[in-house]
Amino acid sequence: MLQQFFLTLFFSTIGTSAADFQGSILTIETEKPAFSLDSATLKPVKNPTYIAPVIHASSALAFDIGSETILYEKNIHEPRNMGSITKLMTAMVILDNHGLDEIVTISLDPNQIAGSKVWLYKNEQLTVADLLEAALIPSGNDAAVALATFDAGSEVLFVDKMNKKAEEIGLSQTHFGNSTGFDSFNNVSTAYDIMQLARSALTYDFIKKTVATSEKTIRSHNGKIAHKLETTNELLNNTAYRVKGMKTGTTPGAGPSFVGLIEDDFGHEILTVILNSPDRFQETKVIFEWTVQAYRWPHPLVPLKGGTPIHRKWRRDGTSP
Repeated sequence: MLQQFFLTLFFSTIGTSAADFQGSILTIETEKPAFSLDSATLKPVKNPTYIAPVIHASSALAFDIGSETILYEKNIHEPRNMGSITKLMTAMVILDNHGLDEIVTISLDPNQIAGSKVWLYKNEQLTVADLLEAALIPSGNDAAVALATFDAGSEVLFVDKMNKKAEEIGLSQTHFGNSTGFDSFNNVSTAYDIMQLARSALTYDFIKKTVATSEKTIRSHNGKIAHKLETTNELLNNTAYRVKGMKTGTTPGAGPSFVGLIEDDFGHEILTVILNSPDRFQETKVIFEWTVQAYRWPHPLVPLKGGTPIHRKWRRDGTSP
């Protein structure tokens, strides 16, 4: 129906009736289209015959960034621990306040930091960029704490900045208790807020590039120490999907969790959120595959490409072959 409306409007604009055309397919050629629509911003339409899949994650969400449409949801406003997905906020606060080339001297002992780490050395010097990559690619807790203490003098003071940033970007059901994602009664979010957190993080070019990196080696400022970073995102190298990155999280309280950015065959970017799942990557694939099968995005009549002839074929019923 939407495509038929676009087609009728186009014909009325160029002063031609669809009835003037014979045959099942017509071809339109124009150098100056009367109007255009960006397909990325058009709301996808769900086919009601596609039943939503049953998944075992405690909370889940699929979101079309272009049209700002929720495509799949399960308990999206239920507060939960979020694990190392927290580090997306850590990275944003650091980037808001520091340059990538600033030098950080590691003042902590990595043996005192629990969970995943890249095994930084006390008094080692690295750039802010290096430490952000160490926090986001292999999810190094030592790198996150090093950045927090570098910025604010203590992790407690840094967390205040994280919560202020959360308020600024509208994360109404989110509260941070640390820079790493350790389980805490006051380090919680929801699938919906995590989607919004991820959207905000993707506006930072450095974060967008880093979360799409599968491996990298960083070196201390003097070049004597090397740290190999390998992603915790198992979907990143899966050639069956156009996975453009994002962040994992795993703690006893959060369970295996993952926020992902995947592009479909038509260039639509889908954010997926899976929290506390027995198989976070498989369930990410399940909800992504379901969304691209269950939804159709209306295509624009003609894209604006000034001066370039544009060809579109349309069936008599207004659909595009």
